[in-house]
Amino acid sequence: MQNKEIDLGTVAAVDAQEVESEALSAVAAASTVEDIEHVRVEYLGRKSPLKLALREVRDRETGMRLNALRERIETTIDAREEELKRADLDRRLTEERVDVTMPGDGVRRGHLHLITQIRREFEDIFLGLGYTVVDGREVETTRYNFDALNFPEGHPSRSPLQTLFLDDETVLRTETSPSQIRTMEAQEPPVYIVSLGRVYRRDTPDATHTPTFHQAEGLAVDEGITLGDLLGTLDYLCKALFGENRKLWGGAYGNVVLSNLPMRTVKNHDISVRGREKRGVLHIDVDLAPKTCLHVFNVHLGLNQWQRATQVRQVAEIMERLCVPEEPVLLAGDFNDWSERLDPPMEAIGLERAHGPGQRPALRLTYPSRVPLFSLDRIYVRGLKCTSLFVPRGEMWARMSDHLPLVAEFEAA
Repeated sequence: MQNKEIDLGTVAAVDAQEVESEALSAVAAASTVEDIEHVRVEYLGRKSPLKLALREVRDRETGMRLNALRERIETTIDAREEELKRADLDRRLTEERVDVTMPGDGVRRGHLHLITQIRREFEDIFLGLGYTVVDGREVETTRYNFDALNFPEGHPSRSPLQTLFLDDETVLRTETSPSQIRTMEAQEPPVYIVSLGRVYRRDTPDATHTPTFHQAEGLAVDEGITLGDLLGTLDYLCKALFGENRKLWGGAYGNVVLSNLPMRTVKNHDISVRGREKRGVLHIDVDLAPKTCLHVFNVHLGLNQWQRATQVRQVAEIMERLCVPEEPVLLAGDFNDWSERLDPPMEAIGLERAHGPGQRPALRLTYPSRVPLFSLDRIYVRGLKCTSLFVPRGEMWARMSDHLPLVAEFEAA
């Protein structure tokens, strides 16, 4: 039929009435939107008999008759499609009913910036001690930022290379201390204030420098105040911020353990040997599972070999007293073992020096940080298997401390 010229005679061969009757019957029989789409393709698609006939039309009358037929079929299909869509919507509204009174998915709220959180916690601690919180000016005059704080004209901090000047007499404050001067000018003693906020320096950002950072400082002016009041205030502040196991003297020894797992007990043990050199070990019980406890010991041993030998025996006594033999133990810290003599006594108390697969323990050099020559920082374990151990290197790490960090991963043995 495609190869014949369509005229009035061949239109009869196409049988427009029969095509229309079949199309209308197919439309009436369609029960879904997908069915009506198939009918559209079958009777109005590019390869349908009607479309093929229209392509071969050579006279006006035949074209008009076939186009009228196409329009009638299109109108019928569109009407049926709209009817089916309405019926489908009615069905879904009935069968897929939603209880609009049910609570929806909650919108997850954000939180304050971490610096803002610690600032508010700091303020709450001092408000509880009777202090007043002073919000100082971030844009200050040179009088309050330098002159009143006894910075002479030639002081390096007054140089534009160190301080951000807005004009000759105005700067972005380099410290929060101007708040002290303004407070003492505004009120008579007694004065108890804390001032927190941003300060600015002309520094190039790197691992230990930034042009914007935060300071917190306090001022107490009253009769009968001594350095003991200062120490007591700082002790209270540190315990309130970091926990009761933190001490400023007589037991902290610089040992700190951070954990994202629950800690059951936290206790510092004094293992100092004779002399002014104070050393200690911090013991923490970490809950790995409901019935599994990991004993973590953070230690800093003495500089002399005889001190270290004594302190290892003290650590062994603490472990024997506090740890169940079946429970895993992790002992880490600065062992100051310049001569590599501590592995045998550690093995004698059941601790193995951690090292990654295929590594020699003594090759994890951490001190000094810029040119590491010694393996002073170590991890000894019991009941754990070390799967990874490495020392980060580079300028950023070297600037942070004279010791490089030791990073390790463990799994149950």
